[in-house]
Amino acid sequence: MRVGDVLQTVELAIEGPAAVIESVSHQFICDEDKNRAVIVQTDETPSQTKRVLAATAERYVAVGHCDVEQIRQKHWTMQRLLEPRPVVIPWAPALAERFPANRVESRRAFPRVLWVVQAAALLRQRQPGRQKGPQGELIASIDDYRVARGLLAPWLAVELGGGVCDAAKRLWEHAQKHGATFTRKEAEAWMGVGARQANRWLSELVEANLLRRQAERGQAAEYDVIPDVRPEDVSLLAAPEELEQVAGTQGWTTWTGLDKGPMSNPERT
Repeated sequence: MRVGDVLQTVELAIEGPAAVIESVSHQFICDEDKNRAVIVQTDETPSQTKRVLAATAERYVAVGHCDVEQIRQKHWTMQRLLEPRPVVIPWAPALAERFPANRVESRRAFPRVLWVVQAAALLRQRQPGRQKGPQGELIASIDDYRVARGLLAPWLAVELGGGVCDAAKRLWEHAQKHGATFTRKEAEAWMGVGARQANRWLSELVEANLLRRQAERGQAAEYDVIPDVRPEDVSLLAAPEELEQVAGTQGWTTWTGLDKGPMSNPERT
């Protein structure tokens, strides 16, 4: 840590459980960190940028339009109302059967998916209809998995390969609008990045069978969009509907909560 103007090794004693959050301004993360964390990428879509601009502009419309302390108190109150309870996931074996196993990184990735499912169930413990076991344990629903899947899909695509991150999806959209073969140089211009980053996204799209790479000796590689395949068709996590079918045959809970996607409405959680 920086102590004054000098970097020093500092020992920190923390009463657990502890969570560590890091942020970076680029795509390249140390492998020792990457395979021990859940990577959450910033939404860089134009629609999100417009929302950021609108929210920034609102700060200049009137004085004190947003009571930050009130928001903070609400979050603290919500956390105090949560009861510490164990969470069981009865359909975890079915998800394990459908989890990609072609890379050793899956051994660390799969528990993280289950942890996020448990966190979703714990945070939503007071929703109407939440089922509990005989010892008061919370029973994770398919809806909890739906929340976790929406949050983790971009990270898992990068962690295990075979999927596409949000930035690669935007590159695919440019390519689809272009409607013809294109080169890496054109991809760099569309996305405003250098060769290294463009190559990474192009490789993701080729591996996911969303783009076709054509290369002749002595010439720059060209790419074109493979028809009838879209990024939303590519996912490493089983669809919630697939687990619902299995749950229905084995008597597991298929309770449907209030959300049908990531936690987009905090008033409901």
